[in-house]
Amino acid sequence: TDPPQRIRLHGEGEDRRLRSNVKVETEVMLEPIGDATVVRYRHDVSVFGRLGALGFPLIQRKARELEAEFARRASAGLAEA
Repeated sequence: TDPPQRIRLHGEGEDRRLRSNVKVETEVMLEPIGDATVVRYRHDVSVFGRLGALGFPLIQRKARELEAEFARRASAGLAEA
C-alpha cells in the first residue's frame, strides 16, 4: 500500500459567555519529490460572535506565529529523520 499523503483535521469550539464560535479546518499534504518531501498545509479559520468582531486581528497574528513555529519545528524534525 502507498504511505499516507494527506490528513484533514476539523475542530469547533464555543464560548457561551462571549457568545462566540470558532471553526477550524486544516489540511496537511505530503508530496515526495526525489529524495525530499514537500509539506504543504492549508488552514481555514472562521470566528463568529463577539470574538470575531473584537478579537479576530489578535487571532490572526497568533495564528501566523503558530504557523511559523510549526514550520520551524517540522523542518527541524524532518531534518533529523
